[in-house]
Amino acid sequence: MENEYQAKKIRKLARQKLNEKWLRAALVFLVPGLLVFMGIVVSSVTVTASILTGKSGIPFSIFLIFTLIELATGLILAGLNLALLDYYRGDSGFLKAFTSFKYTKNYFVPIVKVWFVTCILLWLWSLLLFIPGLIKGYSYSQTLYIYFDHLKKGQQVKVINCITESRKLMDGHKMNLFILQLSFIGWMLLAGLTRGIGYLWLEPYMAIAVIAFYTILIKDNEPERPANVENPHSEGPDHIAVAEN
Repeated sequence: MENEYQAKKIRKLARQKLNEKWLRAALVFLVPGLLVFMGIVVSSVTVTASILTGKSGIPFSIFLIFTLIELATGLILAGLNLALLDYYRGDSGFLKAFTSFKYTKNYFVPIVKVWFVTCILLWLWSLLLFIPGLIKGYSYSQTLYIYFDHLKKGQQVKVINCITESRKLMDGHKMNLFILQLSFIGWMLLAGLTRGIGYLWLEPYMAIAVIAFYTILIKDNEPERPANVENPHSEGPDHIAVAEN
């Protein structure tokens, strides 16, 4: 089974899925790309203005704008990743104009819930030092996909249960995901040489590769994968410690 997790094979799966559809995928990722560009512009203008005026610190209004841009970018990218997950499984809606962005709207609350809970947990782990936080980041990396899959099945689950499920799925595979992401460094450098334009093609490529990784994880662990469905007649494990035990 370990052979399936080779970065080269997963990247090949991603390329096959995007075959002849790279341009459309790049156009879909244009919106978050423009938001990132806006964030860079705001940061650059702010730093330049501070140097020229001799003032230190960032005005609250600029900080607020930058924060809103970052949040909007994160929400849109999360929605696009869910759209890509459906696309990987055969739903061509990802390539239709604006269809992909509906995922951010339709799954706004789940996305925010997953983001909020995982951020708190990762922050707590990072207090112990950088490395524990990084390791847990990989442990929790599949939470959004797992939550999305449960919702698609009509199952009401708690985020903390999905985090536990992600941790179990990633047990023994954190290094596989790290190597997969590391294998894109060359592509990132090339995309940087194009003043960031190349990232419009690289982002969907990387996202599809991670989704292929998740699909293999699910396939290998499906018989052992707990439902973790919330039972209204029993007490759910909603304490943070459940995710870490």
